[in-house]
Amino acid sequence: PRKEAAETVDTAPLDPHLLENVEKNATKLAMQVDHILASLREPMHEICQLSADGMAAYRLAGDELSDAVAQSVANAHMFLRKTKQLHEQLSTVEMYYDDVKEVKKTLDVLEMQGRATSSASWL
Repeated sequence: PRKEAAETVDTAPLDPHLLENVEKNATKLAMQVDHILASLREPMHEICQLSADGMAAYRLAGDELSDAVAQSVANAHMFLRKTKQLHEQLSTVEMYYDDVKEVKKTLDVLEMQGRATSSASWL
C-alpha cells in the first residue's frame, strides 16, 4: 500500500535556473539591505550623540539657565531634523520587506518540494 502512494506522487525536478535565480535575487537583496544598514550607521550615531548632547544641555540648565535653554533648543531642532532624515532612510528598508517575504515564500516552497522528493525516494 505504501509503495502505491509513493508511485502516485508526481514531483517535477527542480529547475536549476530557478534555484540560481533565487540565489542571485537573495544575494542582491542581501547586498542592498546591507548597504542600507551601513548607510544608517552614521545618522544613528549622530542621533545618539545629539541625544547625549541634549542631556548634557539639560544638566547645564540648572547652572546657566538661559544659555543651556538656547543650546537645548538648538539640539532639539537638530535631533528632530536628523530623526526625520533617519525615518526617510528607514522607509527604504520597508520597500524590501515584500521582496524578502517573496524570497522566503519561494524557499519554503522549494524546501517542501525537496522534502516531498526525498520522502518519495525513501518509499
